[in-house]
Amino acid sequence: MRISEILRTTRKNMQGKWGFAISVTIIVVLITMSVPNLITPAFGTMEFWANILWMILVSAPIAMGAMWLFLDLHDGDEVEVNHVFSVFRDYGRVVGAVFFKQLLILGWMLLFIIPGIIAMMRYSQMEFLMRDDPTLSGQDAIRKSKEMMQGNKARFFGLYIMIFWPAILGIAIGALLMMDAFASGHHTVAGMIYVDQIRASRAQIVSLLSTALLHLLNAYANPAFALFYRDLKSREEEQSDEVWDMGSY
Repeated sequence: MRISEILRTTRKNMQGKWGFAISVTIIVVLITMSVPNLITPAFGTMEFWANILWMILVSAPIAMGAMWLFLDLHDGDEVEVNHVFSVFRDYGRVVGAVFFKQLLILGWMLLFIIPGIIAMMRYSQMEFLMRDDPTLSGQDAIRKSKEMMQGNKARFFGLYIMIFWPAILGIAIGALLMMDAFASGHHTVAGMIYVDQIRASRAQIVSLLSTALLHLLNAYANPAFALFYRDLKSREEEQSDEVWDMGSY
């Protein structure tokens, strides 16, 4: 399926379900972003590590639960908001997979940001694969995702950009406005920089709204990514059938 077809089919399939999708997305954002902002500052100098632990132990598993929910929704199963927390029934396997995936991506990120982005795309199907096969370990799911994404990373990247471009553009504009706020400030005799507060406030507002939009667009992205995964699976099955047919002669 072409990117435009995936987006068009997603919008068609989600008719009458957008309210549910947005509700799930807001709940996920509140748990993964807002709650740690209230809790982790209490750890003081250990706040950074507290945020890392929250991400691995809570945020990433719940984000995986949302992906599972939208895959079930795409498959026509009955789903409820609380299905986001279904990952906790398989918590050990999920956390192990999350840790291993993040470790691999971090390793690539340390080389340079572009290899890190490629790694994120390469392992992007891990969560869906683990939903389809409850016996699949994180390592095996990552390996299968890597195989599935061969020749499909550009299409995945295009799909991601087509969905998130308004938020990405807004974040870029916010960054430019903040740079302008620094450039419009003045230096003191001591060499300190006073930022233009009015322009800095505008930049922060734009950045906050863009970040909120980035999270909200997951209500559109997750169903689209579920359809993308099912398209990859169908292609994989067709290729297997072709190999089987050729071998039968």
